[in-house]
Amino acid sequence: MINANDDGADHETVTVKKGATVTIMFMVDTSGVYHGGLQFKSTDPQIDSGPIAPGSSKSVTFTADHSFTFQPYWYASGVKK
Repeated sequence: MINANDDGADHETVTVKKGATVTIMFMVDTSGVYHGGLQFKSTDPQIDSGPIAPGSSKSVTFTADHSFTFQPYWYASGVKK
């Protein structure tokens, strides 16, 4: 699980074996978060958590073929965090 708010997340790196099926749960804090919540995206592989309201969570599942980064966004405005 990765807990996040507008200022950051409690885990910046997750290490897994190449080829592993990975499920990450993104939990958005109830405070310190813009009222629209957060959304987490990556481009390669293309993964999108969709909107996550403050105090809520969503999971994403993918195969770990290579290193990549999730970028948090304010969901309501699309602004990168």
